[in-house]
Amino acid sequence: EPPKHHFTLLRNPDGDYLGSEDGERLELFDHVDDKAIWEQLESDTFGHPASSIELHSDPHHDGHLLSRAGIKVGADANPSEEAATYTAHHGPALMPSDYLATFQENGWVCLASILSPDIVDELERVACCGRWSDREYDRETPLLNQTTAFAQAAVEPVSLWLIRQYLSTEEIRLAHSPGLAVLTPDDGKRDVQGWHSDFPYLWGITRKRDNDQRIPAGMSGELSMGVQRNICVSEFTRENGATCFKLGTHVLNSGPPTEWGTGSIYAQRGHRAAHGLPYQGPEADIVEAPAGSII
Repeated sequence: EPPKHHFTLLRNPDGDYLGSEDGERLELFDHVDDKAIWEQLESDTFGHPASSIELHSDPHHDGHLLSRAGIKVGADANPSEEAATYTAHHGPALMPSDYLATFQENGWVCLASILSPDIVDELERVACCGRWSDREYDRETPLLNQTTAFAQAAVEPVSLWLIRQYLSTEEIRLAHSPGLAVLTPDDGKRDVQGWHSDFPYLWGITRKRDNDQRIPAGMSGELSMGVQRNICVSEFTRENGATCFKLGTHVLNSGPPTEWGTGSIYAQRGHRAAHGLPYQGPEADIVEAPAGSII
């Protein structure tokens, strides 16, 4: 079920995030962790969970004119004679630090329904699923050119902060441009993906079978080189084609067992029709999540 509560992100006209690091002074940030999280306490009040700061809000066009103890908040987050218009955005259900603790302990985390309903609806429209299932999927136009929702989903700030913290670096990049995996009901014979690890590991999907369990050059037990980020356009359930994972394998430094049916094997046309689906027994894990979640 989708979370019943979400925090709020407040952005100035330039798109920076309003917050506070010391719990006293308002500041602007280019990323979202606990210090940039707000909670709408009343229709005209935002509270800062990491401190005792409260802001009064007056509606203005599509945003909010903010003040603190009667003093207006300017576009640079400083006291100002003229209040700037800040926009309120759909935020996470939990504090970013709570997600990070789960991520670091378990090697995976689910940010349930972290994308706003408007973004999810746009993704569904382009994917031709949900209430848009009667549309014809456009395979000619790049996804990023079809709607801004793909860019918005790609730069979702809490997930990016989590990835940077997990990888211990600010220098991250996408391994590929955003893509869609649209699954129709299974016919029992169509080709499917086998078990694999994504870039840069490529375990299970290397072209050379004898190098299928490779560890990238420079790999050490404490160094994580990549994070797979799945965005759930539709809800992920066991019945509708949710991705199979093997949770906990982030600590193994090895790829999936060959007998599970690796991507290299299932890349052969007709292999699935002849041999059935890859392993999906009790050792496999399904992370079920509502639409708009990021795993």
